[in-house]
Amino acid sequence: MKKILLLFLFFPCFVFSQSHNANWFFGDSVMLNFNDGVITPSKAPGYAYEASISYSDEDGNLLFYSDGSIIWNKDLEEMNNSPIEQRSYVEGSGSSMCQGSVVIPDPGNSSEYYIINHVGEGLKYSIIDMTLDEGLGDVEEVMKDIWIIEEYITEKLQAVKHANGRDWWVLFHKRIPSFGEDSTNTFYKLLITPEGISGPFEQNIGIKRNDFYLGQMVFSRDGSLLAYTEGNDLEIFNFHRCTGELSEYKNIISVNGPGYYPYGCAFSPNGSKIYISNGVSGNSKIFQYCLDCPDELSETKQLIYNCNIEDYGLGQMLLGPDDHIYFPIIYMTLPNSIFTEEYMNLCVINSPNTEGIACNLDTSTIWLGGQRSIAGLPNMLNYNLGALAGSDCDTLEVAINNTINKSIITIYPNPTKGYLFFKGNFSSNQLYNIIITDAQGKKVFIKKDISLTQKLNISNLP
Repeated sequence: MKKILLLFLFFPCFVFSQSHNANWFFGDSVMLNFNDGVITPSKAPGYAYEASISYSDEDGNLLFYSDGSIIWNKDLEEMNNSPIEQRSYVEGSGSSMCQGSVVIPDPGNSSEYYIINHVGEGLKYSIIDMTLDEGLGDVEEVMKDIWIIEEYITEKLQAVKHANGRDWWVLFHKRIPSFGEDSTNTFYKLLITPEGISGPFEQNIGIKRNDFYLGQMVFSRDGSLLAYTEGNDLEIFNFHRCTGELSEYKNIISVNGPGYYPYGCAFSPNGSKIYISNGVSGNSKIFQYCLDCPDELSETKQLIYNCNIEDYGLGQMLLGPDDHIYFPIIYMTLPNSIFTEEYMNLCVINSPNTEGIACNLDTSTIWLGGQRSIAGLPNMLNYNLGALAGSDCDTLEVAINNTINKSIITIYPNPTKGYLFFKGNFSSNQLYNIIITDAQGKKVFIKKDISLTQKLNISNLP
């Protein structure tokens, strides 16, 4: 993986916001706003088949959104250096990747955001700089479509805050490129800190598979549990936000017999229940499982909804900022030009912490303003999650020293009027991107693909 070295002359402060998930872009030009306790639909350019992302500022104002490739700013205009690479993307039809994209705020720069995308075989990232284009933001030309890993992976991509409340863990899963005798249970993990992206780190845990790789992977709101849908099974793991380690928790083998294939997945707000759905035409179901009940997990299964509408199924599920879980009913033949009541509304689970049918599921009740949902909802993270108080790494100093497996690089002389030299534990074959910022965080020097064995001429800088 290509490394990125950031040379800072200051350390920014970090503000934990409350409304970064206030705007949802998805489907056929749908934008939903959740501010002030009211859901307001509007029309936004773009078509997101499955993969989509959107991000808002701390006051709930839209900053940017994407269908997985094209990125639009808050004025609903395409950013200059968009689109970015996305697997299975067709302009006008979106991407058929379930969780093909994710947006991570840069822990070291409050004006920049990582967009991590599933590409052909692996992951790439690009950086949005909100100081560009007069504050509307733009994709940095020199930080666009940069490889993280070249490996066959599933369509699942999720992230959660580190226990220090600042850094981020990003998780994804290896897959077998063809249906053969080989199998895998390898999770990959990235750690994003002010120093850049570390990893990927590997962990082998869970059921070895060689078959399906569709469906959602989601964290509980507090980040302590990870749900992984695969084949006909649901796996739930404990997640250690300090170390990034997964451990076995509970499994459900064969959720509803052959042919069910879970697709949508969501935890209740307090993490006591989990909901899973499938997209089978005319026979889609939603089951609830109770995680805090004394019975075995498989014995707590309750059928919450059966979508027995011919030619229709169920899409992705997403826990909203209002503590309700939302999901679409979808017409199963894609692409299409169907506009029906089912397509032009979202369904909602109003009380997802409550056991059984008392969770109060309503179908087709959230109007989309004349637009329509497709299969996906935005791959929204819990951007509000803070430090894990009382943990072994609830302070930044402890967390960084214990979790980042990094090379220590010394830069000298300091100050300098001509050249910078580097020494440390780095490979002579490794290429780096060098970014130098001034005290206000403005980039004053960028150079790509250099070896740290060479000196760096910065004599033109003040």
